[in-house]
Amino acid sequence: MKNKIILIGLIALMMFTLSCTKRIYFTQNLRKNIENKKLDIKKVQFYISNTVILQRVMPINEAKIARGEIVFENGNYIDQIIIAKNTPGTCDSFTNDKLFISFENDNTVTFHKKNQDNFYKILLNKNIGSYYGIVYDTLIYNVDSKAENTRLWIKKDEIYRQEINQRVVKGKTVK
Repeated sequence: MKNKIILIGLIALMMFTLSCTKRIYFTQNLRKNIENKKLDIKKVQFYISNTVILQRVMPINEAKIARGEIVFENGNYIDQIIIAKNTPGTCDSFTNDKLFISFENDNTVTFHKKNQDNFYKILLNKNIGSYYGIVYDTLIYNVDSKAENTRLWIKKDEIYRQEINQRVVKGKTVK
């Protein structure tokens, strides 16, 4: 009996925690709701769900002009750009299945909706080994394969409120 009470308490705590989540994943259904309400997708505040580290090996003569953090590793200069979890971004442009999200200046990261999936995930190009490639600031950076599960999310606020049409039936009596 005591174990059942503890289990019920844990379940209630988990449900409360999930219901208080301030952010939700951005899905195709949510996008359709926004478009149906004639809202501008470019005015939605997006956030990245995971930290993504972009890196590329740089020739020594380019090391001074790189904009990211420069790391010297195994005799090479590495240009790193870190987009931390929860970094805010805006939608610069979009297509039917892609959103081009900017986290700084005019550099965008592409998020897309796969046919079998409802979520918008980061678009990565298969590269060598366990790394993927991504174009950022007109350059190709390597990204670890773990970034493949990175999604977009938004704050749970006015955009997500569901419209519920409700009426109470008065009933019908015999005359």
